[in-house]
Amino acid sequence: MYFIVCDDNKDFADYFGKQLSETEPDSIVKVFHSAKRLLFNLPELSGYVDAIFLDINLENMNGIDVAVDIQHRYPNISIVYITGYPDDYSQAIFNCPPDVVPAAFLVKPVKTEYLKNAIERIKGINRNSENDKRFICVKTQQEKYIIRTDKITHISVQGRKLTIYTPCEETKEITVNSTLSQFMNMLPKNFVQCHKSYCVNLEYVRNFNGWKTVTLTDNTEIDIGRSFVNDFKRIVTEMYSVLQH
Repeated sequence: MYFIVCDDNKDFADYFGKQLSETEPDSIVKVFHSAKRLLFNLPELSGYVDAIFLDINLENMNGIDVAVDIQHRYPNISIVYITGYPDDYSQAIFNCPPDVVPAAFLVKPVKTEYLKNAIERIKGINRNSENDKRFICVKTQQEKYIIRTDKITHISVQGRKLTIYTPCEETKEITVNSTLSQFMNMLPKNFVQCHKSYCVNLEYVRNFNGWKTVTLTDNTEIDIGRSFVNDFKRIVTEMYSVLQH
């Protein structure tokens, strides 16, 4: 799993990031010390992230407002609130818009047993979400298509033009108006972004060529971007490790 911790208290953020890694050893944990940095980096990370552990009382920003913004843009990312002041914020949390419901609510210092419960809730949400992603509906200017996600080999984007590739003749290439981060929210976790312009379905990857390119089963070769290689490598290693157990 891929988790983000965002708390402007550096000592707590780093400590909690370590606690999270120890509680869920196979996870990837990325720590941000400001909401602005989180929001700046999230478009690149959104295709990987399972959940964000978010402090409510952020410097110059309200964590609840940040969460509402994130869930409206990336509805498949779960939010877990963390605070040292539960009495001050509990009412605000449960009066959020109905489509912005936290996966869990943790009080500092976070007890490991409650953290484990929060992680299990996130896993349950993700299982339900993955079941909803077997098919997607996309519209071009001329037609509407229902596509099985397990038939998509990869996706490319140029500006606002996103192209979906499948081995099926009738839907071999479909171009729609979308950003890559928005579209990846509709896809299951085996779709991983490897470049600012490309996302691949790991089920169709045949070779990893020194982590510089990937070769798909149809011999398509796709570059791995320098800024994506570390996260891509960790995600791929984690997913293949899970499949082998």
